[in-house]
Amino acid sequence: MKAPPVAPEPFPWQSLAALTRAEVDAQARLRRLGRAFVDADALAASLADLVGQRVELRFLRFRPADPERTSNDAVGVIFARPEARPAQGFFVELDGALAASILAKMISQRAPRVTDFSRPPSPSVAGAIAAILLAALRRVRARYESEVLRVVAAGSAMTLARELAAAGPARTKASFAVRVGEDAFEASLTVPSTMDPFFEPAERDDCVLARLGNAPLAVPLVVATTLASRSDLNALATGDVFIPGSFPLATDRNGALEGPVAIVVGTSEIGIGADLADGGRLMVREFAESHSWDPPPARCKPRIEDVMSQDSSSTEIDGVLDDVPLVVRVELGVVEMTARQWASLRAGDVVSLGRKIGTPVVLRVGGVEIAQGELVQVDGDCAVRIRKTVSVPR
Repeated sequence: MKAPPVAPEPFPWQSLAALTRAEVDAQARLRRLGRAFVDADALAASLADLVGQRVELRFLRFRPADPERTSNDAVGVIFARPEARPAQGFFVELDGALAASILAKMISQRAPRVTDFSRPPSPSVAGAIAAILLAALRRVRARYESEVLRVVAAGSAMTLARELAAAGPARTKASFAVRVGEDAFEASLTVPSTMDPFFEPAERDDCVLARLGNAPLAVPLVVATTLASRSDLNALATGDVFIPGSFPLATDRNGALEGPVAIVVGTSEIGIGADLADGGRLMVREFAESHSWDPPPARCKPRIEDVMSQDSSSTEIDGVLDDVPLVVRVELGVVEMTARQWASLRAGDVVSLGRKIGTPVVLRVGGVEIAQGELVQVDGDCAVRIRKTVSVPR
């Protein structure tokens, strides 16, 4: 398990983009809005009924809203409750081709294949799109019949985006891929980074984690699971390099880590699956992943009673057991959030890391920490240079 004679290089952590806590919190609120206020799948189904074509929505990315990145031909619609100001509402933006496609399908006409991006949308087109979206939203808001939405404004998305930016506060933008029939387009949803309480879902009173409130909870971030013999692990010393048999993370063209990871309590065998991507963003993929401490069964494995029946000393038995494979987890720091934030976590959420990942890297066997180190590169592959060792469990 030691590296070939190649000098390891420190991993370029500076290549990872930084996320602020405010940005991550805003993204989490926006996702809670989607779950509690407008279900994306239900909205897609409602639009499909209206236009007579299959409609699919797929999340692409989050970013701070920037009016100058809005397309000139895009259609914008601001929705809010009756007494709210426009700046308190949420802003839907459809690119011009998507708006034309939806309108064409509503009137059973062929959509234009070429859109003039230099011209802003006409008031009639913007008004028609606003009416269609409002009808779709009302169809999926049966739980909120007492909270009536209204269209505050409809028109050029660029103009409306600039007006919202001037009115404040800061806003967060979520972009989506929208498939209508066989055609793909892009749309976005923009909300205030500090959400109006109207859009905040009620907290669950029956959740034990939620009742813990702001108590901080830190859970290791597992980036690799591999097998190693006890003898190899016992031989590790300060300065040695541990090379996992498999390391699912890779580096993108900017040198940032990307790939599947897991959020798993040290002794647990069940964790949360996530993906590290997009400049260091950690996005939850699924819950209840299996991360067993038991190695996979060997094709030919001697029975322990057969070994014990031989006339062997305990030293010889130890020598035999030295070759038994152990499951080793490689952890890069922790994910730290309050109990309330853990309780509200759902698939698709973006998670903030409690501290810089990889500081330090921890090797763990059977829930017990056996070594600490730092992530390095050996011939382009990721490995762990040992800085501190602990006895390997027997």
